[in-house]
Amino acid sequence: MSDDPNKVSEEASEPVFRFEPERYRLESERFGKTYKLVIGDLLGVQMGTEEKPPPGRGYYVKAYVNTGEYPDGGLGEVFITPDKEGSFAKGVLDGFALLLSIALQHGISLEDIAAKYLNMRFEPSGYTTDEAVPMASSFFDFMFRKLALQYLDDEALERLGVKDRTKHKTHNCTCQEENDGTLEDQLEVQRPTTGLSGEPFNHSKAEPEAAREEV
Repeated sequence: MSDDPNKVSEEASEPVFRFEPERYRLESERFGKTYKLVIGDLLGVQMGTEEKPPPGRGYYVKAYVNTGEYPDGGLGEVFITPDKEGSFAKGVLDGFALLLSIALQHGISLEDIAAKYLNMRFEPSGYTTDEAVPMASSFFDFMFRKLALQYLDDEALERLGVKDRTKHKTHNCTCQEENDGTLEDQLEVQRPTTGLSGEPFNHSKAEPEAAREEV
């Protein structure tokens, strides 16, 4: 190493190449969709209705999610408007939606982003008023499942483990194998679970000896 402080080393003089991502902005006029998301303590509320939870029923959140699309139908921006204006949550959600939109416009895929937020847990959680996503572990889990069902293909949904529950109802099942699996797989969706973990109850437990005795 040279003792001359004014001499620049050869390594330091080498050019540094940096990747400059390109931003693909949306057109001034674009199509999009609006989703009403309600999640929380919704006991007594029927899915798919505009009915409000009974007073004092519990903590729930309602927000509107607006999307902007590219000409090919791809997702390019997201706006989140909570039910309560001027709240702290509104400022946080506005900032998150802006960051999400910039990421999408710089080429980050919705699948990669959704993979980080699916199954994220925080309150409010539980039931929703949406038949396609009847339960979610948080608002972000709910929102990204809705966006994935709308903007991702079947292969991406399978990798993420996201399903449209309106397509997995028992009354639509037949005794033949469907494209989505066997009858046993479809019936499994409708079995009661222990909650947000999605683990089914043990239906194979042996009956008590007394119950099996003949009267």
